[in-house]
Amino acid sequence: MRAAVAAIWLGACWTGPAQQTAPPAVAEPRPAHKLTVKLQRTPCFGRCPTYTLLVHGDGRIEWDGAEHVAAVGHRERRLAPRAIDQLDHAIERARFFERDDFGQLPIAPNCTTNGTTRSCSFEMSASICSDTSHSIITVMRDGDAHKIDNAHCGGRDVIDELEDEILRVARVDDWIGS
Repeated sequence: MRAAVAAIWLGACWTGPAQQTAPPAVAEPRPAHKLTVKLQRTPCFGRCPTYTLLVHGDGRIEWDGAEHVAAVGHRERRLAPRAIDQLDHAIERARFFERDDFGQLPIAPNCTTNGTTRSCSFEMSASICSDTSHSIITVMRDGDAHKIDNAHCGGRDVIDELEDEILRVARVDDWIGS
């Protein structure tokens, strides 16, 4: 009788065969952005920092310092994927691919019709300044490429802010110097 009670008692505790535990999930590698951002600062008549910075979608940063920078020559570092996401969003906010080669958004023509004649006036903006270091920003994303030459002639604008964001995300202040 004791054996029967022990068998019932042990059987009541049994929960079936041991469950197989799944191996821990391995995070899939995040696909690299199809993004490359190139920021080139040109020389001026003074002591302007002159360099080329490349930010790749896989997080690689390439720096080539030419003149008046703390890090002359080639340097590299890596960024976290979220930093590349931030840069990609900044490019969108700036409406980079909608702008002309000098960073201006297109202005629609002002057209009037008088009888059968239609006339349109076009506005345009042009700035000419000397002895400024230009920032040439080239963005290549998903097969599209666009380049903006920012002469830094006027007040700060969206393209200046984008340049600041590129430098902030790339963390190259120590390479530029003061």
